Amino acid sequence: MRYELYYHPTVQGRGEFVRLALEDAGADYVDVARRKGKAGVPAMMKIIDDKRSARPPFAPPSSKPASSSSRRQRIFYSISARA
Repeated sequence: MRYELYYHPTVQGRGEFVRLALEDAGADYVDVARRKGKAGVPAMMKIIDDKRSARPPFAPPSSKPASSSSRRQRIFYSISARA
């Protein structure tokens, strides 16, 4: 499963712990915040402001496509199961 990692790239270290866990596990992921052309913040805000989502992320870092209620917890569970 491929993950998309969203976080505030201007806040130092904000997405670091999630990115390090994904790297350590060898997970397939895209660091959306660091996309070329400063596209990361607009992509993150689109998810946060999505009115169709029952539970949009409150304070990134967050990920997709993991389920909505506890995205980070499910990622780490998935990663730890492979370790």
